[in-house]
Amino acid sequence: MSTKLFRSLSDFGGAGHLAKRAVTASAVATSCTVAALAVGTRLRPRANLYASLSYAVWPVIGPQLAVASQASLAVLVGRLRHTRRLKDVLAVSAALTAAVGSTSINARLVRWIKDAGGTANPIHALAPGSMRHEPDVREHYSADNGQTYPALVYTPPRSGKPAPVLMQIHGGSWRFGSPEDNGHDARWFADRGYLVVAVGYPLSTEDEPTWDTAPRALECALGWIQANAHRWNGDPERLVLLGDSAGGNLAVNLGYSAARSMAAGDRGRVPKAAAVAVDFPAVDVAAVYREGLNVPVARPQASIRQYLGGTPEERPDRLRAVSSETHLSADAPPTLILHPLSDDLVPADSVAEFADRARDAGVDITLYEVPYGSHGYDRMFSGTVGNQGRLSIVANYLAQKGLAP
Repeated sequence: MSTKLFRSLSDFGGAGHLAKRAVTASAVATSCTVAALAVGTRLRPRANLYASLSYAVWPVIGPQLAVASQASLAVLVGRLRHTRRLKDVLAVSAALTAAVGSTSINARLVRWIKDAGGTANPIHALAPGSMRHEPDVREHYSADNGQTYPALVYTPPRSGKPAPVLMQIHGGSWRFGSPEDNGHDARWFADRGYLVVAVGYPLSTEDEPTWDTAPRALECALGWIQANAHRWNGDPERLVLLGDSAGGNLAVNLGYSAARSMAAGDRGRVPKAAAVAVDFPAVDVAAVYREGLNVPVARPQASIRQYLGGTPEERPDRLRAVSSETHLSADAPPTLILHPLSDDLVPADSVAEFADRARDAGVDITLYEVPYGSHGYDRMFSGTVGNQGRLSIVANYLAQKGLAP
């Protein structure tokens, strides 16, 4: 096929020659880029920026990289049939490295997802979509600070059996984000029989830290969901907390503190969650402050200072209150954590150490360390391998805990 392409381009004379050179240049650039990304995964996760980028791309655009590298290999092999120059041989070698490397990485990631109890189809991942999806109902709950916050309801198909309830807490460094951010995921679970409520909460500003008001608002949200789940045929006795990043921190802390009967909102005693399932959670805020990569798009240090109203050293009591280890007890609900090994914002070691301490405290905790990907590996687009994997792994985990619809 590639040989016919070059022959057809040659029929157009000078213009065809320029087009042929452009196709070749594009194939070489693609091959070198994908090969470099594949080789970068041989480095230790977070070894440097090159390694971090190399690990980050595969759950997001891995299948696209594999298709592009295979197409580039076909083009360059076709060119090699017409010339045997060293640079053409080297280009084919790079293309072969890219094609083999990208295919094997995608295969390893899909196999890891399967071993963790999930599924992912790389073909479907070739056409990713938006993470936004309109809720079925827009409600608001009242917090104890006198403010109201959104509660977006995604309802399951009609059924005679009450649906388990998922409370979804968005991330965003405690100062950004919206409950609409993960609408696709909420809709995905709702379509499979869950009642999903994605909630907002007070976000910090430079003048107003929310280290205390955000958790208290979420206590009120949880109480509101318990009181209102019946309106959409939800079962408040099977209530699961979901969260990612800062939202993962809030979900863990809420679930664990409620289990210790420490959380009480304005609607009475907060219910104990049946399970917690979180994604790259900032469970060790001090470690994020020390080791999180400080780049313009993230700046975790600035976010933590804003959330606490000062540095961790200046606000040790507040740091302790927001750190998940503070809330550990044997009464904590079963917990699933998904965390990429190459996370540049929430250090993987800090999450693994938290899981060990939780296990020692008697918590039924499962940690899956995602071999490829970085912070937000499953949140950029819907339908990616990372997104498919995370959703199906969580669904399988909930089924194992008796929380399937």
